[in-house]
Amino acid sequence: VYEETARAAAALVGAEMAMVGFTRPSCDDGTIDTVAVHCRGEKMPNFSYSLPGTPCGDVVGRQFRYYRDGVRQHYADPHLHQEQIEGYAAFPLVGSDGAALGLIATMSRSAIEHPRRIETVLRLLAERVVAEIERSGARKAQCDAEASYQAIFDAAEDPI
Repeated sequence: VYEETARAAAALVGAEMAMVGFTRPSCDDGTIDTVAVHCRGEKMPNFSYSLPGTPCGDVVGRQFRYYRDGVRQHYADPHLHQEQIEGYAAFPLVGSDGAALGLIATMSRSAIEHPRRIETVLRLLAERVVAEIERSGARKAQCDAEASYQAIFDAAEDPI
């Protein structure tokens, strides 16, 4: 689901790069771990990066962010400069409980047009990702509960 989301985001926004990334749940250290990266039509390896000083840092836990062009003028992020990124659009991933989960981000070496359409597209993709996260979490919780009950049953000395 995540890889397809990144691919669709790049195609629908008209950007060379798109990614889906999650915050680290165990700590609040301002790090994103990507789970899907799509760049120039190819799946790329996942990576981690620090949020401070990046446009993503202004998205996670906040709101949609859009730069038609000139994003490098606003952030000193060396990756933006190295890749010559001009256009940027991203949408936060927010759980049903309001928790900041991560983001979907798109980047381009040229201008990205139509901010309202892009916001709508990224919002829909973000909702799909959050639904998948929460469905997976519910499934894991159910499996954990079943395993716990089985362990209690197996540990009982007398048959019930």
